[in-house]
Amino acid sequence: MKAVVGEEALTPEDKLSLEFLDKFERTFISQGSFDRVCDRLTLGAYESRTIFESLDLAWSLLRIFPKELLNRISPKIIDEFYARAGHTKKREEPKPQQEQDQEANLIDA
Repeated sequence: MKAVVGEEALTPEDKLSLEFLDKFERTFISQGSFDRVCDRLTLGAYESRTIFESLDLAWSLLRIFPKELLNRISPKIIDEFYARAGHTKKREEPKPQQEQDQEANLIDA
């Protein structure tokens, strides 16, 4: 859209939509990792995330828009989820095989 009409012709809502589209494609679809604090994308292999982590990520992307522009989402849902930042716990990374073997040895002893 920006290439067709030029950036000067875009409304503020259009610019927000372009920002959302870019971040949505880079973080949600391609499963890159977007650092919300540094506003930086970290590309990686396929990210393994829970449905709750995906929903938190989706809401963090929707927060690009002011509440007033999210008119296709019920006000009840917006009130419940818009203001809160991701509350899901990150899953623990699997332990290296050596640590698992040591723990197994302790249990067998």
